[in-house]
Amino acid sequence: MNLKNKIIPSLLLVTTLLNAQSIHIDSVGANIGLAWMPTDQIDKSGSLTLDRSPEGQYYNGELYSIIGGVFDNTNYKPTINAIYNTNDDFNNYMLLVGVNRYYEYDNYDLYLGLLAGGGVQEWSYNPLHKTQEEDVSSDSLVIALQAGAEYDLTQDLHLGLNAKYYIHDYSAQLQSTDTTSTEINQAHSLSVSVGLRYSFGESTTKSAPVEVIQVEEEIKAVVVPIVVIDVDKDGILNENDICPNTPLDQKVDQDGCPEVIVLKFSFKSLSAKIQDKDESKLQGYADFLTKYTNYNVKIIGYTDSVGKKSVNQILSHKRAEAVVNNLIAKGVDTKQLSFEGRGEANPVADNATKEGRTQNRRIEAVMSRS
Repeated sequence: MNLKNKIIPSLLLVTTLLNAQSIHIDSVGANIGLAWMPTDQIDKSGSLTLDRSPEGQYYNGELYSIIGGVFDNTNYKPTINAIYNTNDDFNNYMLLVGVNRYYEYDNYDLYLGLLAGGGVQEWSYNPLHKTQEEDVSSDSLVIALQAGAEYDLTQDLHLGLNAKYYIHDYSAQLQSTDTTSTEINQAHSLSVSVGLRYSFGESTTKSAPVEVIQVEEEIKAVVVPIVVIDVDKDGILNENDICPNTPLDQKVDQDGCPEVIVLKFSFKSLSAKIQDKDESKLQGYADFLTKYTNYNVKIIGYTDSVGKKSVNQILSHKRAEAVVNNLIAKGVDTKQLSFEGRGEANPVADNATKEGRTQNRRIEAVMSRS
């Protein structure tokens, strides 16, 4: 069985691995571009007059999938890449697996990767005969280094630029004539491509916004004029209610403020960095805490049940910590704050549905009055 025929069994093995409970397809993507492969031509015998030298530039196409739930450190992600290259001389097939290391820089996601696998090259043109070539192929172990950058078009769709440097050992003995023969060797190549990647929810790319109570409603209390009625019907008259816009179903304390506030955020994939669009929400909550210093708050992070429990625990802890650090930077006294990550514990909805998982991905602020 040559290397090309091994690609299908390899894909079946990959599919089997993805059925493991904690491993999941994080996202899928496609790239198109150009590649270059320098050639080394060795004339075995005779005097050669070639129609043309083997073409070194070709079209590059790639399908890939990023896998989640493998490593506890969510900055590292396995990747599976199926690559097809073609020009007038040959077709090249590669199946590579590897690991990417991800970095965040402003509004961009950067990554570096190391991949390894196999490749098969099939020649379609013989420069000796100036005719189509048949049944000439070579296979090789392939190692690739890659670097890329992505920009988020939406929460789930990302525009990317990718570059790869391949190391391989293709050697093709082209069909000879009566007096001449030649061998084509190709030891390395380079590709540059652009493409799109689509991600699948919390454990992969973006945390969907949680459709729950927004902090702005509680913060409005600091500017609402005092009246002698109970506007929000929570049992606390407005003259004593510092949070008069509390929803009817909220349990409140003696000041009329919710005991638990669910904060609405949209974190980037596997990231604890608070995005600019959420800064105004935290500013309002920070203003409340700096004005009412008799309130303490415990920030608790939660995730849904997708992925490994240990990964979800780490992710929820980091996000809760990021919220606390942001509040401190906005002037809240550290003595008023504490935080905890509880991973996928205490779900408020059914994790078997997309809507339920969306509600379970949340950050709670548990308030207490000293």
